[in-house]
Amino acid sequence: MRAIPGRIPNKTRYIERLVRKIPGKVAVGCTSIAAFDLYEMRLRECFPDRPVFVVKGDVAFKKRQSIVTSSIPPSTAYWYARSRA
Repeated sequence: MRAIPGRIPNKTRYIERLVRKIPGKVAVGCTSIAAFDLYEMRLRECFPDRPVFVVKGDVAFKKRQSIVTSSIPPSTAYWYARSRA
């Protein structure tokens, strides 16, 4: 993902708007390391009161399941995933 310095890419802004509309847990998946880093940084910046769970492709499926079904209140949490790249 190429970004112009100092400018947030449109796709990142679109994802941010979607996350704002969803009060519960949200999964954002991506396949590139550049997108992964950008999304994580932007989501942490825009949603400081919502925890971000980073789930990479090397995390076992059972662990991913436990994150999704954890007792964290759904109104305050979302998780973020990427596949192996």
